Amino acid sequence: MRQNKVSLLLVDDDIEYSGYMVQLFGKYNFRVSTAADLGTARRKAEELAPDIVMCDKNIGGHRGVVPFLDYMQREKPETPLVLCSAEDGARARVELYCHEFISKVLPFEKIHAGVNHVLSDFGISPPRPGET
Repeated sequence: MRQNKVSLLLVDDDIEYSGYMVQLFGKYNFRVSTAADLGTARRKAEELAPDIVMCDKNIGGHRGVVPFLDYMQREKPETPLVLCSAEDGARARVELYCHEFISKVLPFEKIHAGVNHVLSDFGISPPRPGET
């Protein structure tokens, strides 16, 4: 069965973490785009229309990630948002903007499962390894 790749926009200023996630999600046939700042994230969200956005809570300077999440919720409500953070306390502050909170310190299998769960909730079939 042929299936299109699911596009994931990863918004994180930690280049090492982003590279790791691109590599791992790529093994599961996700098409991953990255943004290391919120201006780039917004531009890519407009241009690429990703199937899902995974965003670090600690990006965005003093205003934080909330303006980007607010934009996504207002302009792209059909796009699921997953918030990631190494800080569990991030959940309460911004979880109203997101469909799921996933800790960045979890093993990749749990992060992947969380993303797939959100995709399924939105009626998007998660890709499987080996499908193209």
